[in-house]
Amino acid sequence: MNPRLFFTFLAPLLLAQSLVADEPAPDHPNILFIFTDDQRWDAMGCAGNDLIRTPNLDSIAARGTRFSNAFVTLSICSPSRAAALTGRYNSENGVTVVGKGTLNSDEVTFAHLLKKAGYQTGVTGKWHLGNTPADCGFDFSSTCYSNGTWYGRDFIRDDGSKVVAEGFVDDFVAEESIRFLNEASEKDEPFVLWMCTQVPHMDDNHSWPPSEEYLSSYEAANMPLAETWQDDLQGKPEYLKESRSRTQALSYGYNKAEAIREHNREYYASVEQVDASIGKVLEELERLELKDNTWIFFMGDNGWMMGEHGFTSKVLAYEESIRVPMIVAGPQTEPGLVEELTLGIDLTASILEVAGVEIPENMHGRSVIGLVSGNDVNDWRNDFLYEAPSPQLGSQPLWAVRNDRWKYIETKTSEGSFQELYDLENDPLETTNLAQDKPEKADALADRLNQLKKEVEEKSAHSSTSKEYPSISGIYPHLSFFNDEGECGTGAVVPWADRLWAVTYAPHKPKGSSDKLYEITPDLDMTVREESIGGTPANRMIHTESDQLFIGPYAIDKERNVRAIPYSEMFGRPTANARHLTDPANKIYYTSMEEALYEVDVHSLEVTPIFYDEADKGKEPKAGLPGYHGKGSYTGHDRLVYANNGEHGREAQQNPFVESGVLAEWFGEGEYQVVRRNQFTEVTGPGGIYGNSDPDKDPIWCVGWDARSLILMVLDESGWNRYRLPKASHSYDGAHGWNTEWPRIREIGEGDDLLMTMHGMFWKFPKTFTPGHSAGISPRSTYLKVIGDFCRWNDKVVFGCDDTANKEFLNKRKAKGEIAAPQSQSNLWFVEQEQIDHFGPVIGRGSVWLDEAVKADEPSDAFLFSGFEKRGVHLSADSPATFRFEIDKKGNGEWTVLEEVNVDGDLWHSFDASASGAWIRVSSSADLNKATALFAFGNQDRRESYPQPAKFAGLASPDATNVTGGVIRPRDKNKRNLHFAAIDSAGDVGYYEMDADLKLRHVDSNGAQSWLKKHAAIPSREGVIEVDDASVIYTDDKGNRFRLPKNDAFTLPGPVGFPRLCREVATERDLFNCHGTFFELPAENAGGFGRVRPVTTHGRRISDYCSYRGLFVVSGIEGDAPTDNDHIIRSDDGKTALWVGAIDDIWELGKPVGNGGPWKDTPVEDGTISDPYLMTGYDKKTLTLEADSAISVKVEIDIDGTGNWKQWKTVYLSAGTPLTEVFPEEFQAYWVRFVSEGSAKATAQLAYE
Repeated sequence: MNPRLFFTFLAPLLLAQSLVADEPAPDHPNILFIFTDDQRWDAMGCAGNDLIRTPNLDSIAARGTRFSNAFVTLSICSPSRAAALTGRYNSENGVTVVGKGTLNSDEVTFAHLLKKAGYQTGVTGKWHLGNTPADCGFDFSSTCYSNGTWYGRDFIRDDGSKVVAEGFVDDFVAEESIRFLNEASEKDEPFVLWMCTQVPHMDDNHSWPPSEEYLSSYEAANMPLAETWQDDLQGKPEYLKESRSRTQALSYGYNKAEAIREHNREYYASVEQVDASIGKVLEELERLELKDNTWIFFMGDNGWMMGEHGFTSKVLAYEESIRVPMIVAGPQTEPGLVEELTLGIDLTASILEVAGVEIPENMHGRSVIGLVSGNDVNDWRNDFLYEAPSPQLGSQPLWAVRNDRWKYIETKTSEGSFQELYDLENDPLETTNLAQDKPEKADALADRLNQLKKEVEEKSAHSSTSKEYPSISGIYPHLSFFNDEGECGTGAVVPWADRLWAVTYAPHKPKGSSDKLYEITPDLDMTVREESIGGTPANRMIHTESDQLFIGPYAIDKERNVRAIPYSEMFGRPTANARHLTDPANKIYYTSMEEALYEVDVHSLEVTPIFYDEADKGKEPKAGLPGYHGKGSYTGHDRLVYANNGEHGREAQQNPFVESGVLAEWFGEGEYQVVRRNQFTEVTGPGGIYGNSDPDKDPIWCVGWDARSLILMVLDESGWNRYRLPKASHSYDGAHGWNTEWPRIREIGEGDDLLMTMHGMFWKFPKTFTPGHSAGISPRSTYLKVIGDFCRWNDKVVFGCDDTANKEFLNKRKAKGEIAAPQSQSNLWFVEQEQIDHFGPVIGRGSVWLDEAVKADEPSDAFLFSGFEKRGVHLSADSPATFRFEIDKKGNGEWTVLEEVNVDGDLWHSFDASASGAWIRVSSSADLNKATALFAFGNQDRRESYPQPAKFAGLASPDATNVTGGVIRPRDKNKRNLHFAAIDSAGDVGYYEMDADLKLRHVDSNGAQSWLKKHAAIPSREGVIEVDDASVIYTDDKGNRFRLPKNDAFTLPGPVGFPRLCREVATERDLFNCHGTFFELPAENAGGFGRVRPVTTHGRRISDYCSYRGLFVVSGIEGDAPTDNDHIIRSDDGKTALWVGAIDDIWELGKPVGNGGPWKDTPVEDGTISDPYLMTGYDKKTLTLEADSAISVKVEIDIDGTGNWKQWKTVYLSAGTPLTEVFPEEFQAYWVRFVSEGSAKATAQLAYE
């Protein structure tokens, strides 16, 4: 067939002209890509339809090429857009269903490629992807999401501003397109504009409401009626009789011809109305004199069934659904008709060709420019693959192959595959299924279908244009996870079937959410699996017998096929899996956060409830356990062990010391038995996510905590055994249990050692741990990230994190002010194994007794003793007693006396550094009503003070004057970029945006800059921070005063003002930035400021900071920052910059140091009690006391950050004679305060070095 047939009505002069004029077009023409919604192939006058009026589309065809056999490869809104953007089949680009599906992270769009080639990129109109326009390469955008009203539609512009289209939606699309054309025409660079109309898609009331101006010119009686409108569907899949395509049609009245004709009337009028909108843009091209240098591409996103076979809508593989209008007109092209089989994805390649951009090897579409030019194109396709692999809009998964004569459709139904075969030459209406009559033909086309599938997959293997993914500090921004919920934590990460799999979770979504299942290749290409149903999942288990990974509600086999268990069948927030007690080869357990226990058949995924979820009202039986907020479960020793770590009620949300959580066991029948009433999280064993190989003998470990310390419970053949370990961080405390996420004990490829995360500490945990072999647990380093799960993959340890939340939940305080909520997001963190030993310094605090009654000679729980270089203990007794310390040297349960200490009141005791042992315990020689034994351990902080690590070069020093800073914020509503209102000492510098490619781009948008400065403003310090001669004073929301070291360089504002004081940098974790030091600040319900901890004294004039795509982002950069620091992201105009890294990079800024105290020449009276001054987390501590009159001063220490004051000592001060004391190297306390015994001007200052 000749690829180009001219219209017969062309004038002789026109026919005599050459197809393309001799005058060549510029190398980089402009491009206008018009994309209408739900427009049938025959809904144009130029397509031979005499009933419809489309003068503007006809005018494009009159000077270009119309394609009469154009098709989409998946006929529905979102997938069709994804295919147009990428030129690739949806099974390969990641978007196969309508909605907020996202393109694979490695997908390259035509906008990406054209922008790289110097094009201005814009999109207007309907947007229907989970990716943002900016994600997809568009700098200019003005879009409405999905479908809605035709009049008064809300639009969002690229600057984040909202605007309402007061009139017809596509008139506004035209206005915004014209705005883009005018802005673009003033610049030297060429442009590409993707104009996506909303109409003729139905509105949100399932109607076509064109204006009377257009509707009145059409009469229903003259409208066409599909010949097959009364099709009985003989020979078609049985399910179609009850499918949405049929039932929706019946709801429209399609069992009556008049209803179909009336719908055609409304539809035709709607097409004419949107044609008029398109005409406005074409007129503007003329007015701006851009027409002669602009290629116009036009297509519909999919077809539409108007009663054919008694159907409405799309997706199905029948002609009216998959066939679309398509026109291409260039600056010097002439009218023509192409009858070859062309596809929507071909326009993507065509756009690249006219722009002079290389077409990626993995693009499935082919350029049609050769056909437009009238050339013979070698090996043009004679058939194509249509795919709809996911059920949607009532359709079942189906695939089809179509050639010039035949169409073969293969549908996957519950009964198996259903074949349809149509002879389009003799049966263009597809009424007679010949699959049974012509089995050989059907089978041949089935083979061809499979061959085309394989070709699509093989084509995708070519990735010569794949992005080189930027990474900073082990974080790849393109791997970020987003949802539309209040939080987006990483629930599980598991290597499986040559991929890394991850699920994210939203808070309390037992019926599903916008969270996804992610599949990541070894090359770090990421796919969002179409089977995703979201929820709040954190479970994972590899079932060896069936060769499946269970992660969240999904079962994944070795071929990476995914099945999902609907939440309608397994209600709840899946938190853990466990091997089955009696049929482990065929069944597994699922437990939920609200105590559901389900038995799941690994083959059929049939769900059998044993205990219903607590939130599943009206269902019985329920587990009835105390506590809530379930975490881990595991089986062994003929039982299932289950842990939760929370408590219902308002008090639990405010008081971290309320009784909370439970550890329980179920023996296969009856009710749960409570083991211990404390907060517990991880439950596992040496078998890890596979389950124990010898469940009758292998131990089960469970980790939790209480107000005293961490708790390690171990179950073996002897029963339950209890141990205690210190806490590094208090940010994980809270009786409600929300702050912990999912601590884990997991394999990371270190031989006999596992890695444990708990309360901000990385721990070495031996696989052989039992009560008889309990030696080997040791701390490795502390960290700031919130980690939900981790594993070893691709020779790295991969941490799944919980980075940025839309909701602050209970973590609010005046110091943070009101910052407009970001979109919830998280990322993975790739770390070398050896790095795990070199983050924050080891610190551990915890007690075995805490102001409680003890019995004489009754030993305390065993407390970890090994692995710490500096060890001491705070002791107190309400009456004289001897405390005996014993150690289990080898972890074999054999205890020997270490030493005895006489205690009468409060006492600090240091342990000899040479003392060795795995565990320590203490007993009292006498009954005591109130006794304390609180251990304070740590390792040497080997960091320097104020080092100058290269990765931080460029962060503003205190004396720098050439500095830019300003507020930064991750944006919301799926924009997925970060915006920055940059300032310097003179005022505004500009408005900037940064996305996953870590390019900081200047954007002309005064409105967005003003909005950001208002809604992410650095709050006033009034009533929060003040500075006097002695130190910095912080006042919390309850009016409590605390003092911190001060640095006079930060007392006054710098060139860009005072820095931000406090911000959440990981979900429910604040970073407090005061006088050149970063502090870890727990939420108020986890102890608040009383349990603050210094992280690093950075000594930099940091302006603002936040988390974005898992990165820690900082403003406050010197103008002459080094150009060779990869952590400095410079703006494209060179006027400003940001620093990016991991939050745990900041440990490298040096150890915490400082000077200050509660008094400095301060008048005090007898009995004056000073403010508390921070002491914890500092290394070398020296106290200086002085008074101008002779007085005594009592020194008191808060040993646990709760106001639990103990006496250190009382000192006598001679008038004018300073007293200096160096605290023991191993000494730690949270706060120190001073009580005067007499009147004087007193000084109490501490130097931390």
